[in-house]
Amino acid sequence: TYFLIIIAAIVAVMIRNYGRVTEPDLMRRVKWVAYASAGAILPISTYMIASFLASVSGNSWLMRTPFWYNFNRFENFALILLPVTFGYCVVKHRVMGIDVVLRRGLQYLLAKNSLRFLLLLPWMSLASTLVLHPEMRLKDMFVSASLPFYAGASLAAGASIRYRRQVMQFVDRRFFRDTYDREQILLELIDDMNCASTVDELAQLVKAKLDAALHPISLMLTYNEAHSPKDRLTVALDSCRTAFEVRSSGSRLSQHDRQWLSELGVDLVVPILAGDDRLVGAMLLGEKKSEEPYTKSDRAMLQTVAAQFSAVAENVWLRQRVAEERSVRHEVLARLTAVPSLVKECPACGACFDNDSSRCSRDGAELTLTLPVERIVDSRYRLDRRIGRGSMGTVYEAWDLRLSRRVAVKVLTGRLFGQRPAQRRFEREARLLARLNHDNIVAVHDYGLIDGGGAYLVMEYLDGANLRQELARCGSIPAALAADWIDQLLAGVAAAHAHQVVHRDLKPENVFVSRGQDTLVTVKVLDFGVATLWQGTELNTLTSAGSIVGTLGYMAPEQMLGQPVDARTDIFAIGVIVLEGLNGRHPFAQGPSNEILAAIRRYEPSAPTPELTAILRRCVASEPDRRYGSVDELRNDLSPALRVYCTLMAADSAAPTSTLAVARSQSL
Repeated sequence: TYFLIIIAAIVAVMIRNYGRVTEPDLMRRVKWVAYASAGAILPISTYMIASFLASVSGNSWLMRTPFWYNFNRFENFALILLPVTFGYCVVKHRVMGIDVVLRRGLQYLLAKNSLRFLLLLPWMSLASTLVLHPEMRLKDMFVSASLPFYAGASLAAGASIRYRRQVMQFVDRRFFRDTYDREQILLELIDDMNCASTVDELAQLVKAKLDAALHPISLMLTYNEAHSPKDRLTVALDSCRTAFEVRSSGSRLSQHDRQWLSELGVDLVVPILAGDDRLVGAMLLGEKKSEEPYTKSDRAMLQTVAAQFSAVAENVWLRQRVAEERSVRHEVLARLTAVPSLVKECPACGACFDNDSSRCSRDGAELTLTLPVERIVDSRYRLDRRIGRGSMGTVYEAWDLRLSRRVAVKVLTGRLFGQRPAQRRFEREARLLARLNHDNIVAVHDYGLIDGGGAYLVMEYLDGANLRQELARCGSIPAALAADWIDQLLAGVAAAHAHQVVHRDLKPENVFVSRGQDTLVTVKVLDFGVATLWQGTELNTLTSAGSIVGTLGYMAPEQMLGQPVDARTDIFAIGVIVLEGLNGRHPFAQGPSNEILAAIRRYEPSAPTPELTAILRRCVASEPDRRYGSVDELRNDLSPALRVYCTLMAADSAAPTSTLAVARSQSL
């Protein structure tokens, strides 16, 4: 009877809990617990009910028949299923971890109401003794052996009520260190976010703290400035306002979007909402490395972090815009009147002129002021023609007045004047290039600062075009030149890696095809502005750990996720460049970072030959461990395969002539 009451109570509690659960994910977990319990409880319940009915009806002998004897053995064996099925639920369906069960049990034990009940329990027991044994004298009761137990239990319960919080913290620190540290880290994060000065710094802080607290396999954080166009992720999550698990059937995502996020490795989505309840981003967390589920308290804390992130990010954006406008107005524009010999440019051809000129002598276009710098930089380098422009700086063809030679001068763009991080990036690029002395890496000659907060970098002048321009002109790398060009690219990157330098921004724009006077072609690697060192050195401290820099479409997945980079990161970019160069098109569809990341993970490369396809498949593998370990190893495989490809293409181009000659001879 007692056992039947226990089973009935278990079933009643599970039904009650299932009825009170509103979250689909929790309902799923309760169902799995019920399924796991049913396999063990149903056989033993059947046997106990039959035994009870046989005993009541006076037919106890029935339970000794062979059928019920064997059934008794079966229901005893079924009890083994209970730990097995519960283990399956924990591992496969992440119902709950054992430490979660223990911690919850201790929390309930130390809850104030429970402790109050424990405080009264000894005295209730003492009162029951008085009621059940009225003949017992008080003297006998107070000298009884149970009195020390009553007194000790009361003192322990009273002390627990008084020091409940301290006891819980001690238990957390001693036995549940990970959970305790996680809660402390997340609480500290909310305070630390207010100290961030940029959105990138804020994002890196949040990612680092969440990684330390929750240990997700992957973690992505997206944030869109106000009035930015919506990407696919923002559109998919537009109706979501609370944290949810991707696989949950209760999420408002379509099946297609759930599958897409699952391919990205996303397990939990935490929307980031602006003050007007507008979706501006999201925190995308992969499964925990411990395979434990995200608890309700985890989701609540993450939503608090997301709300704080949104508020701080809006303030940071506002401060940055105000500071940028102030810098342009008070620093850059002030130089327009302070310096009489500012350089003027032709917007059509890029030719540079002195300040007293008004129109271009070549095409008659009206000249404009684009940078607050003198035409002769540092009394040595005369700017003659603009040949390139990027987000960080403008590149000019210039003349070295001291050494009488042509050089390329890269000048910090005007909006970045006065910003120390931008100056440090120029300085770092100069120092990195100074370490690298190789024929396939652009050489640096000089570096310096410009009055007003600017900086410049002097490099060798290259006559030719970058690979992007070559692809625009030819469609793809000519087969006869592919082996030579790509081999030189590999040689330059290998030289950088030999000095522990990871480029991090390899793309066709940063690969220059230089043609010398002797018609020889030299491929040069350009723009080491975001390069880093993958071993701890002084230069490596110039880049924030976990910062995301590079160009979408050429960044490896680990680089897009802000994870550590090494030589394999550049190998991924090389694979993309080679595929684009050989096929004449980019291998991945362009779009937001999350779409590109999903495309990388399902991409199957296709190259002109099976050997090249196999090699490039390793290059663009989404996991770094599946790629080549070094550029030298890649070069040993790729260069011979490209030479074979060039030979085959040369043979194919000659094949029609031979076929035509044979046809003519047969017709004669």
